[in-house]
Amino acid sequence: MMADAYDKKFADAVRRAAQGHPTPLAELLRSDVQMGTGERDLLALLIEGELARPAGRPAVGPGAPHIAAAILLYRNRKETFGEEAAAAEVANSMGRSKSTIREWDKMTREREAEIRKHSAFPEK
Repeated sequence: MMADAYDKKFADAVRRAAQGHPTPLAELLRSDVQMGTGERDLLALLIEGELARPAGRPAVGPGAPHIAAAILLYRNRKETFGEEAAAAEVANSMGRSKSTIREWDKMTREREAEIRKHSAFPEK
């Protein structure tokens, strides 16, 4: 399976698991496909409950499954292909605009900064 198709399939499986449908993710985890850092980070968010949304509330923040998946993919791609190409690829795969992907990244960075600010063990 091509890496891009696998990234999208994995992100979708994690999103579905967060919504209470774990079978696709379980099947991927039982396969022989290697996992990278982005996949491990996404699984950690799922296990920590960061991807679960409260009942009856729409997912609109940086912890929303589709946003978290998009930003992990965007950040991984940005390191290799640069910001413009990464934004275009993720926007295309998510059916969103490049500006939306950049806005989600900004929102996520702001959230991460707030978490660090209030953490008992801030990064140096």
